[in-house]
Amino acid sequence: MFLVVGALVVLGSVIYLLVTILSFMGQSGSLSTQLEDMKASLAHKENRLEEYRLRAEQLQVSVPALKEKIERYRQWIAAINRQKTQLVSQAQTTGKSDKERDAAIRRSLSAAQKRKV
Repeated sequence: MFLVVGALVVLGSVIYLLVTILSFMGQSGSLSTQLEDMKASLAHKENRLEEYRLRAEQLQVSVPALKEKIERYRQWIAAINRQKTQLVSQAQTTGKSDKERDAAIRRSLSAAQKRKV
C-alpha cells in the first residue's frame, strides 16, 4: 500500500513538473513574440523621432527667412497705405473727381506691386 501511494506521489510530481514546464514554455514563447513586436515598434518610433529632428532643424533655418519676408511685406503695406493717404489728400486738395482719384490709387498700387516683383 505504501508503495502504491509513493508511486502515485512520484507520478503526480512528474505530471506537475511537466505541466509547469509546458506552461512556462508557452508563456516564454508569447513573451518573445511580444519582445519582437516591441523592438519593431521602438525602431519605428526612433525613425520618426529622427525625421522630426531633421524637420526641426529645417524649420530653424527657414523660420528667420520667413520672418524677414513678413517684415518686408509689412513695410510694403505701410508704404502703400502712405501712398494712398497722400493720393487721397492730393485729390481732395486739387479737387479731382472720384474716378480720377481711384485711377491714381490703382496706378500707385500697381507701381508698388511691380516694385515687389
